[in-house]
Amino acid sequence: MTSHLRLLIALAITCLILASCSDEVDSPTGPSPGSAPSPAFRTASAPIPSFTQVSGATFHSCGVTPDHWLLCWGVGMFGDGKGYEFDPRPPVRSGGAHRYRQVSSGYWHTCGITTDNRLFCWGRNFYGQIGDGSRNSDRQTPVRIGGSRLFRQVDAAEQHTCAIDAADGKAYCWGDNSQGELGDGTKTGRFSPVPVADNHRFRQVAVGSANSCGLTMASRVLCWGSDQFGQVGNGSGVTDRTRPTLTAGNLSFRQVDAQWDHVCGATTTNRAYCWGHNGWGQLGDGTTTNRFAPTPVSGGIAFERLGVGSIHTCGETTGNRAYCWGGNDFGQLGNGTTTDRRTPGPVRGDIFFQQLGLGSAHTCGVASNSVAYCWGYNQYGQLGDGTIKNRSIPTPVRQTDRVTRSSSTLIESDDPDPSAPGQTVTVRYAVMSDPTVIDGRAPTGTVTVQGGGASCTGGLAVSSVGETTISRGSCSLTLTSSGTVTLVATYSGDDTFARSQDAEAHQVE
Repeated sequence: MTSHLRLLIALAITCLILASCSDEVDSPTGPSPGSAPSPAFRTASAPIPSFTQVSGATFHSCGVTPDHWLLCWGVGMFGDGKGYEFDPRPPVRSGGAHRYRQVSSGYWHTCGITTDNRLFCWGRNFYGQIGDGSRNSDRQTPVRIGGSRLFRQVDAAEQHTCAIDAADGKAYCWGDNSQGELGDGTKTGRFSPVPVADNHRFRQVAVGSANSCGLTMASRVLCWGSDQFGQVGNGSGVTDRTRPTLTAGNLSFRQVDAQWDHVCGATTTNRAYCWGHNGWGQLGDGTTTNRFAPTPVSGGIAFERLGVGSIHTCGETTGNRAYCWGGNDFGQLGNGTTTDRRTPGPVRGDIFFQQLGLGSAHTCGVASNSVAYCWGYNQYGQLGDGTIKNRSIPTPVRQTDRVTRSSSTLIESDDPDPSAPGQTVTVRYAVMSDPTVIDGRAPTGTVTVQGGGASCTGGLAVSSVGETTISRGSCSLTLTSSGTVTLVATYSGDDTFARSQDAEAHQVE
């Protein structure tokens, strides 16, 4: 089993055990999908920035604004001189002072093309995927890649990166090459850009976990690297390819995308084809059978572009509607459920999309009004909505000042219960953090207990720290009325955790 699948399965199991994966289906507050573009939409909670392009990764997402600034959110290194931050961050200015026109969010690193076609990368560099000639040297600020060479498109994956030369359309790749994913005819890792073999001219490159594909000027898709699940697409499968290999089917494509172990593309006749791993139905052909050659997606929907996640796929139709299919453990299909689909299904909401950028287990897209929406896995804040709550429907990216985590309050009154009127009752309470693998931060602040015309307020002390952090406390109040009294404990919230409540019935006799 590959490492990314183990990660997703582990995340799913964690969510089931800790009940942390919310199946949020309420409609979020946000701008009307048909409203006109604006630099920022104001709501009661936070402004909503505009974007021209978004890119999802595993732990973070990034987007380019209309004035070519770069915003990133979630967990990682954002090119602002800080190290790898494990605490979720809201959308913040990233990538230094450069103006960008395209960004690609990799697993651990990020790369962007500036408005004058210079390529910059930053982040973790375990395999040389940054491309500045080094390895195991993280870059906290953007470093220029390729010397004086100019690039017009870049795609960053987990362990390698590829980009297209702006002048001649040749593809260059760097990073890990253990399965031939750099396409230079070897399996030798490269720490700076090396040309892909055979002098093809490309319009686009798309990289997966250990494989890469390129769309040629002649509208053909060539792939190279790992072929474990058929992701090279030449019909044979299993054998790694260290040089570009033509996909089967004599198809002409307008666009292609890859991530992890499957590839999808839209043809020049607006038909969707996918190939590679299909364990969750991410190829959209109605099965879970791996495909070693491009296979038509079911439904006959006319797609303009496709986006690929770890175990899911989404497409933008010629009418600018979004459809998704495949794995849906965290709501990444955007249909209000967490049920997998083997064929395309519409994303909820009356939203017209002009671009989609998929992460490993979440999806982001730019609507026709330039608002970015994200949905799916959010335990690292990668949806950019100011929380770490998973979302199963599109939710606007917000320009908040921090990421708020949810909390749960539990209340329990001590003996005597029942109590007599005028008798003091001690109420114990606990406030639990939203389970997270990020850190052991615990809720702070106060809890107020009210009921029967009485109230008391007490503090919190951390009693345990782990994936679920717990703070406890107590306060005492005197209940004067008789009968059934409802005691309500209200946690005030703090800079990290949101307000929460719990209630308990108490007998006064």
